[in-house]
Amino acid sequence: MERLNYIVEWLDREWFRFLVWFLVGLFVIPMGITLLTGAVKLDRFYDGLMPGQLNIGVLLLAMAPYLLYLGYRIVRHMRGGEGEIEVF
Repeated sequence: MERLNYIVEWLDREWFRFLVWFLVGLFVIPMGITLLTGAVKLDRFYDGLMPGQLNIGVLLLAMAPYLLYLGYRIVRHMRGGEGEIEVF
């Protein structure tokens, strides 16, 4: 039961970070790539989010900034940097 409480407390602190990085991955990165290179067609990109058309590549791109940030926090913690890292 204590482990479940720990996970719930961790999620309570982590959800806002996830939300911010998810939105960066969902909107800022694809729009930036489109403006700089034209390689991503935004209408087709966001069609991948429609129910029944779910595209795992779109979700991975949206999750990538948060996963990179979490990886950075883990590496920084392992090297003895400041801050706490709590991964259950």
